[in-house]
Amino acid sequence: MYINKKLFSKEVILLHQNVKDKEEALTILATELERKNVVNTNFLPAILKREQEYPTGLALQENLGVAIPHTDPDKIKQEQLGFISLQHPIEFKQMGDANSKVKVSMIFVLCLKSPDKQLNMLKSFMNMFTDAETMKQINAVETKEQFLKAIE
Repeated sequence: MYINKKLFSKEVILLHQNVKDKEEALTILATELERKNVVNTNFLPAILKREQEYPTGLALQENLGVAIPHTDPDKIKQEQLGFISLQHPIEFKQMGDANSKVKVSMIFVLCLKSPDKQLNMLKSFMNMFTDAETMKQINAVETKEQFLKAIE
């Protein structure tokens, strides 16, 4: 098991969204998280600012790209993960190399209250990201139930 599916809410698993850029994708996710009372109103500006300073885009095998944006715990009301898959890949800056760009088709957003939990979750995601078959499955899901099954 890679990720505990209980950390995902079906309301914040958004599939096949048509967005023009990362700001629009993150705004859609943040709006849903705020609507579900998972994050406070400072979450969106904080996550956009952090993404500029510490990019989270990752190029994976099979021409897939993911991003794992997150921000400080004081913006989080309850712990949860969010997910958005995109109809068309969008550009994110590469984690660890802000001069490189990555085409991202899946975004996993972390809403966790402690740095330790963030670090452990990032490790779990990295393990999942190295599994090419699982990532192809997640990228191809058509329903929220398929998504939840694929992440386990």
